[in-house]
Amino acid sequence: MSLRLDEMKEIARRFVIEPWEHGHVDVLDEVCAPNYKVGHDGDIQQLKDAILKTRVSFKNLKVTIHDMAAEGDLVAYRWTMTGIFEKAFNGVAPTGEEASNTGITILRFENGKIVEDQYESSSDGVETPST
Repeated sequence: MSLRLDEMKEIARRFVIEPWEHGHVDVLDEVCAPNYKVGHDGDIQQLKDAILKTRVSFKNLKVTIHDMAAEGDLVAYRWTMTGIFEKAFNGVAPTGEEASNTGITILRFENGKIVEDQYESSSDGVETPST
């Protein structure tokens, strides 16, 4: 199934906003192929676990997509994630203050589903997973 570029962009938005902001990690089963990979070896379950872990530590999690472009079978977007750092995360003590993480993600689609997720990100001292 071939998607139009605007359809791919809408799937990419759902892939980011629904799980990260609202905790609806099951949407990943809808938008990702069973062979989905994040980075070089992560899978859908690892992404779900990372999202849920992040949402426990960072309250009022918000993802802002600044730019999004689609071409061929790829969607790329630049994003910022912010949240209040309320519980320890990866051995780092909470500050009670807002923390942020910025990055660029490139998604590859096959047959209407996301199959690959490559990203680069940086944070203000607390490493959170990719969006």
